[in-house]
Amino acid sequence: MRKLHINRYALFSLTIIALSGITWGIVWYFKGGVIHDELNRLLTLLPFETVEKANAFLILFFMLYNGMVVFALFTTSFFSKGIVQSIEFRCFKDVEVVRDNLFNSIGHTVKDTVIFALLSIVLFPLLFIPLVNIAVQFILWLFLTKDTLAYDGAALSYKDVSQAPIKEHKAAIWSIASVAVAFNFIPIVNFFGPLFGELAMFHYFKKLSQK
Repeated sequence: MRKLHINRYALFSLTIIALSGITWGIVWYFKGGVIHDELNRLLTLLPFETVEKANAFLILFFMLYNGMVVFALFTTSFFSKGIVQSIEFRCFKDVEVVRDNLFNSIGHTVKDTVIFALLSIVLFPLLFIPLVNIAVQFILWLFLTKDTLAYDGAALSYKDVSQAPIKEHKAAIWSIASVAVAFNFIPIVNFFGPLFGELAMFHYFKKLSQK
């Protein structure tokens, strides 16, 4: 049974990788020239000389990689109920998974994605400063995923979702989100980050809801 669960998670992650690759491949196929030209124009607008001399390919990689991170988060959030079913039946057999707040959850993800995109534009020059770029990228990813994972975990555990349990357990939420975000620094492995975060956050809130 455990092997079946592992295979299910692996299949889901591989599906995300395939869908993400196909989606961005289509975008690049039809709009690759436009994207490349816009990136070259962007380089002339940025303030630092080192940034101006940067390769447009690296900036394109940054944009596509973050796009894949957002795509993985969206997909995991949307299918979160199905993802946690196996854990629900194994660890909480007498309680059904709650999922009456799908659109609110998607709304949180959209809001965080917009904020993430705006902050990425504002802080973009800092991504070319060694060490600083790692801290900035980590913080951006953390703010992108934290609220979505926390709300999903609460929405799957409580019928009436409120901010109370989320605010009361900030330390645990930040810790779980930080571990999930750390996956993003390793290509391919990064697709497992949202999956880990969803499962860990659900498991945490479900135990809280039963106290």
